[in-house]
Amino acid sequence: MKRLLISILALAAVTSAAVRVSVVSEAAPGPAARHGLSKLRAALEARGFEWEAGARGDLRVTARIRPLDGPESLEIRRTREGLEVTGGDDRGLMYALLDLADRVGWGKDASNPFSEVRNVREKPDAPDRAVSIYTMQRAYFESRFFDEKYWRRYFDMLARDRFNSFVLIFGYECDGLFAPAHPYFFDVEGFPDVRVVGLTKGQQKKNLRTLNRLIDMAHERGLRFTAGLWDHIFRGGVQGKNELANKPTPGLVWGLNADNLSAYHVAALKKFVRMAPRIDAIQFRMHGESGLKKSEMRDFWTRMYQVMKENAPQVQFVARVKDYPDELINIAVDMGLNYRLATKYWAEQMGCRGTRRISTGRTSTTAGTATPTCCAIRRSTGCTGGCGTAAPRACCCGAAPIGCAASSPARTCMTATASR
Repeated sequence: MKRLLISILALAAVTSAAVRVSVVSEAAPGPAARHGLSKLRAALEARGFEWEAGARGDLRVTARIRPLDGPESLEIRRTREGLEVTGGDDRGLMYALLDLADRVGWGKDASNPFSEVRNVREKPDAPDRAVSIYTMQRAYFESRFFDEKYWRRYFDMLARDRFNSFVLIFGYECDGLFAPAHPYFFDVEGFPDVRVVGLTKGQQKKNLRTLNRLIDMAHERGLRFTAGLWDHIFRGGVQGKNELANKPTPGLVWGLNADNLSAYHVAALKKFVRMAPRIDAIQFRMHGESGLKKSEMRDFWTRMYQVMKENAPQVQFVARVKDYPDELINIAVDMGLNYRLATKYWAEQMGCRGTRRISTGRTSTTAGTATPTCCAIRRSTGCTGGCGTAAPRACCCGAAPIGCAASSPARTCMTATASR
């Protein structure tokens, strides 16, 4: 029995090794397509098939870019020689090659690596498919930030799942961390007093080098990279503990104040786009949770618009629109800024299907619906019992499940989560 098993394994190895796959690219592939080709090669070699450049193999994969159905579209077509793999652009070709690599891994036929491949032509329904992460806690963030192996796996997953944009958000109600982000990457000439307490120049250089490496790794996998600059000055309150904003604190920014706020950010943003030249977009939090006072906003944002237009016209200015007045939108439009308004991603607070946001504690139901509906409600409404004077009524304070709103003909169970 042992001898028979060895013979079968040897035969399988010989059979698969006898099949050579040639990959022919009609033009020099871009970075995303190169990533797809590397994954296809790895999938073929994992199953014992030979890989070669040129057209001499038993099966041929022709990789090319052609006008299809718009950006990121793809087509995989079986031919007598093997396969034609086409992308509408570099990213579309990568998606096709990654799909092909997956299907090679599914195969069980030792003589045919493409037994599970089917003819397909696809295009995306949504042009932007983004995921964001936050720098909530310094030690935990740095445990990932400097781990290139982690990012390689993470970005590989995003590319395989056909995300095309990644947002790294610095500063988000985290007791002053990355509020603002610039001093964590470099000092700004003319502002020697603005610094991160205890951060060395060597650590700054490491942070900046890592950020640029992440941008390049994202691009290699067809991902646009956006930096979220969400906190512009730390003043406590909704941003975090008040006492941390009133004294030099290790790991936090010190030396920024109302007098130098706008001038510092003008100089810092100019340097940021110069020091991270391959970034695709910068997302700014526009309202008071960023630390800005209403009286400061018009001057501050007009200056930031001008910096971006003059120093990085190719970088998109992404404005988070909560509490963002029309006046400031009109200024950006009139200026001709490379500009985009962005709302929150659905389920930012990890809601569920059927989420309805309410701020008064009242909710409504869909007649005839008996399935649970999650409600993201403000904990600041101050109610302690029934939310409304008319049905449905529900308790609306607290975390965890908080009861049900009685209505006819449905009952809607609610879970409270913070609404930001």
